[in-house]
Amino acid sequence: MNLLAIDTSTENASVALAVDGKLNCKEHLGAQSHTQFILPAIDFLLTEMGVAFAELDGIVFGQGPGSFTGLRVACSLAKGLAYAHNLPLYPVSTLAALREAWYFEKSKLDVDVQGVLTIIDARMNQVYWSYATLAQHGSGVEAVSFAKDVVVPGNAPFSLVGVGFEKYEHEFSSDISQRIVERVVIYPEAALMMRLVEQDRVAPVQAGDAMPVYIRDQVTS
Repeated sequence: MNLLAIDTSTENASVALAVDGKLNCKEHLGAQSHTQFILPAIDFLLTEMGVAFAELDGIVFGQGPGSFTGLRVACSLAKGLAYAHNLPLYPVSTLAALREAWYFEKSKLDVDVQGVLTIIDARMNQVYWSYATLAQHGSGVEAVSFAKDVVVPGNAPFSLVGVGFEKYEHEFSSDISQRIVERVVIYPEAALMMRLVEQDRVAPVQAGDAMPVYIRDQVTS
């Protein structure tokens, strides 16, 4: 598939373009300048790879959870491009993208774990989180809560993956803390989201049906 992917759910904005099996990406760290980065980055990648929107099969975007402002930026831009070029949209969970990154990297590591807890800083002293076992590859209930209320069922060891969890880790229950066997700091990048679409694990939607997923209603920027 020829896909353009956009993510501005955290302070790290990313754009990825995959055409005929070739992948090119651009990233920018700085939440206050996402809007200035995204469009020029898209234009650069399209020009660099010699591709027009008419040659794309769809547009992927990080639907959340994450920064309220960032989610609106990515969703609005993706919808505008989809409307303008009559393309389907593929909304991807940021927590699922983090989980996919971990599954991909785990194949290279000798780590004895049974699952992965993905986390993104939700501000207001809370975290967005999702836990899935190896048997649940690609799925997991998503929630927002205080770190002390995060739930990891069972008693098996697991990996802690995501961004911003460092300042909340001391609030985890002792049971959870004792079972963490590795900590991986990674952002939910556009290229990771594209991989989920290429694996047919994300259903396309029309531009009018695409919406950010905030999980909670209070704005945290």
